[in-house]
Amino acid sequence: MCLLSTVWPKEGPKVRKPLSAKGVQELLHSVCMLGLAGADLRAPISGLVTCSDASEHGGGICSSGRLTDLGMAELNKLQSPEYKRTRCAAFQPQGAVSMQNDKGPRVVVISLFDGIAALMCALCRLECRVVAFASSEVDKACCRLVRRRWPGVMELGDVRKVTASMLETLSRSVGYQIDFVLCGGGSPCQDLTALLAGREGLAGARSKLFFEMPRIFQDLKRAFACPIFTFVENVFSMTKESRDQFSETLGHQPVLIDCTAFSKCRRPRLFWVDWPITARGQEEMVEHDTYREWKFPDLCTDPNWWLDNGCSHSSNMPLPTFTRALPRSTPPRQPAGVQTASSDAIQRWSADNYRFQVYQYEVWHLVKRPDGVLRVPSVMEREKLMGFPAGYVSEGLSPKLTMMEAFDQGACMLGNSFNVYCITFLLDELLAHFSTTHKPRQLDRILARDEVASTAWCVKPQFVTNSSPDTHACMLVQEFLRQGDRGGTDVKLDVGIPFRARAWPRAGIRSSLFHWKIINGFKWRHPSHINVLELQATVNALQWRLRKVSRFRHRVLHLVDNQVVASVISKGRTSSHRLRRAIQKLSSLLLAGEIRLAVAYVASEDNPSDLPSRWAKRQPISKSNFGKRARKSGPV
Repeated sequence: MCLLSTVWPKEGPKVRKPLSAKGVQELLHSVCMLGLAGADLRAPISGLVTCSDASEHGGGICSSGRLTDLGMAELNKLQSPEYKRTRCAAFQPQGAVSMQNDKGPRVVVISLFDGIAALMCALCRLECRVVAFASSEVDKACCRLVRRRWPGVMELGDVRKVTASMLETLSRSVGYQIDFVLCGGGSPCQDLTALLAGREGLAGARSKLFFEMPRIFQDLKRAFACPIFTFVENVFSMTKESRDQFSETLGHQPVLIDCTAFSKCRRPRLFWVDWPITARGQEEMVEHDTYREWKFPDLCTDPNWWLDNGCSHSSNMPLPTFTRALPRSTPPRQPAGVQTASSDAIQRWSADNYRFQVYQYEVWHLVKRPDGVLRVPSVMEREKLMGFPAGYVSEGLSPKLTMMEAFDQGACMLGNSFNVYCITFLLDELLAHFSTTHKPRQLDRILARDEVASTAWCVKPQFVTNSSPDTHACMLVQEFLRQGDRGGTDVKLDVGIPFRARAWPRAGIRSSLFHWKIINGFKWRHPSHINVLELQATVNALQWRLRKVSRFRHRVLHLVDNQVVASVISKGRTSSHRLRRAIQKLSSLLLAGEIRLAVAYVASEDNPSDLPSRWAKRQPISKSNFGKRARKSGPV
């Protein structure tokens, strides 16, 4: 297909005209090469995986060796009878909570204003199967965390750009083997909360995004034939006028839940849910004028389970509501609680650059370190109190951030999120209402305290000196190739993850499953566009593979971190004049070597070829810069 550039149909007026000499030449070349357009179904799978990367200065190539411990664990899971029985039945989150659910209703989750996917963390604790997960979020740090924690997530982007046609495409992609659709989220509360001086209510630029949610709910009911359940969350401190406007728009009254009964922090939130809520056991449902309050008995058996090792908290009072960390050089206008704050709290508040509200610096709200120093709760303590597994956020932050930058980013993520425990109780009632076989209030699942998020998903690639493939690597590559699209050339999924419908960017394959050997790092002779350089690096990797006759006639897997290059290689053609020459080189090598190439996407930060691709930028060692370079690199 890469031969057809002139005669390939293009948009524009359709007029009959004779073919040009170049068009005739393209057709003759294509006819002559039809004999090579075959697929050798007996071609064995190569366990030698290659990856390439390019920078503006140079490119790099790496090849895989044996599997790492993480890769062997993944292969053992794929070969287990339990996995084969429930293959692709539900999401297999990377490092998130997984209760090994293989029964219960099949659910499609659409999370609006998703944040860090608290809705998915809650739903995975219950007996149900999430067959598709779509997330609407604009914060780049949150999207990066969700994308890596939940590979296979369909990213919808800005909630204002979620159209009816997009939801219809989603409906067609997931098929009809689903029981219900769950859609909901927490609309922005910055213009509604009592913490903001001069709040504008639902007329504010941020909080008026709430009105996008009823529109999407209506579009979902037209797109899906199964039942649709929806919910909306927002702060309890909004005015009565705003609360009544929410209820009038959604058609039902909210339920107030505060998490002080099962977590040592406050978070009073209103939930507008369209399924019945029943108080069970010692629970109580209190009726108010325009809302209901769901009260729970005290479920905290250990008040200090959330603290870091060696730390203590002297007060029995719950911590205040967690908010975003916003360091400032001057205090905000009309700060909440400053009139009643103690002088010590004001001093700590000023020393911490007014990062949180002043009342959060009172001594009974602070944690005491082993050396006696008082501090605000850490990111890991906050995620535990919010119901996330230990390390879900704290281990997922970028290692390039400083300690304070990582704290601010993690506190902002958690300050904008749901309390997972509250959402789990609500979803427990939904499943009890939908399924007569569901057993509600399994507190060991709902209030699991000892969950630790796996860090295997963020393990960096390991380098070795030998890149010879083994049998186990072939088996794992075969599992990846089974996840390819209809053409069999674009591997878009990690193993054990449901398909993605027109998702962007693609779910990446974890390079930490393999050991890697650096093959080459080279410098470009001529500058060019980065997409051209990435595609040329792929050509160079294929040339290296074909240096040995034993590597001919195989089905192979190659990793790239460029979305455009992955799409061009999977199609085998491009309308870009810059990329056409390189794709023709690649196609020629594939035909000559009888190679069936499957290209997969790997995240840039996980690409082992990123290291050799930057070697061309290194300064040559000389007497003048030897000491300077040694000081930069540190001790060896």
